[in-house]
Amino acid sequence: MATTHLRACDVPEVRQDLLQWADENVERGRRGSGAVQVNGFTDPFLMQTAVRGAEQFFVNDRMTWLARTTGEELPVCAFDVEDLSEPIGFLIWSDDPSAHTTTLGRPRAVLWCRAGMTLRVLVLDDAGPYRRVLEGVGNRADPTWASQVGVSLAGDLAIGFGATIPLNTETDWDEVKHTWAVDRHGRPAKDLYGVGADRVNGINEDQLRVIRTLWALCC
Repeated sequence: MATTHLRACDVPEVRQDLLQWADENVERGRRGSGAVQVNGFTDPFLMQTAVRGAEQFFVNDRMTWLARTTGEELPVCAFDVEDLSEPIGFLIWSDDPSAHTTTLGRPRAVLWCRAGMTLRVLVLDDAGPYRRVLEGVGNRADPTWASQVGVSLAGDLAIGFGATIPLNTETDWDEVKHTWAVDRHGRPAKDLYGVGADRVNGINEDQLRVIRTLWALCC
């Protein structure tokens, strides 16, 4: 399946790939071999439940462009419970929702679910360039390297990044970015790909554009 320009008919297949990944991730946790924890979805059961129960959506090029443009003008992050079309959803953009210049891949799909007074968001990337980055770093001689690359991919898409977004508040956008710019101990997140602090900040800013585009679709 080509992932550079997804179609509405691709949504069920992409969702099924993510569900298979989520099921396998739960099983990894049960075996004690280490479930993958994504910011916002550190509990693998939460992601599994969200994917199973998600309503499915597709956003064409024109609507993606409109939401992307609108998102740039939004002054604060003000996701509200009443704004959500569904409390749990899985959405595919046919075009890039961020107009990126610095991300490692191309954002293509997003899973969201409400958990209490927060919105948990998982973004998946087109795995073309992202796959090359994954395979090009690290110690490829390490016998665990192939499995590390494998658990980062859900079918043709890569597990990109996650975020926890407050509901019913007007939150400064930098506070939203902070949720994935630090680790669980509140320390600056490690530079996993060795790209340097400036590039990491650029990636964080680009990821923030994805969240802004998502809100523009909801509001």
